[in-house]
Amino acid sequence: MTLSDIFPPFLSIPTFAPTHYIEQFSDLLLYTNRATSPSVHFRVHGQLQVRDLSVLDSEPRLGAEHCFNVYDGKKALLVAAASREEKLRWMEDVAEAAQVSIIFERT
Repeated sequence: MTLSDIFPPFLSIPTFAPTHYIEQFSDLLLYTNRATSPSVHFRVHGQLQVRDLSVLDSEPRLGAEHCFNVYDGKKALLVAAASREEKLRWMEDVAEAAQVSIIFERT
């Protein structure tokens, strides 16, 4: 059983390589890669707290057209979406989740 089986992610997007993904939950953003040995599964490489996140648009980089950066004050992830629409949706959703998380902590 995986974390996604227990808590389905709000969003999932492949990053540069089709085997690398980020998963956004209500309080956490995980960056993972897809492994196939001995069976298909996802290995978590790190996590960012949603409340600390900020999002910044990026120019096309490393052969990917629809890029943006996610920062938590210590780490930065360069993310590539499949389309402009998907990129904009991700940027809006991550920024909104961070704002909601901050508001929720204060109540």
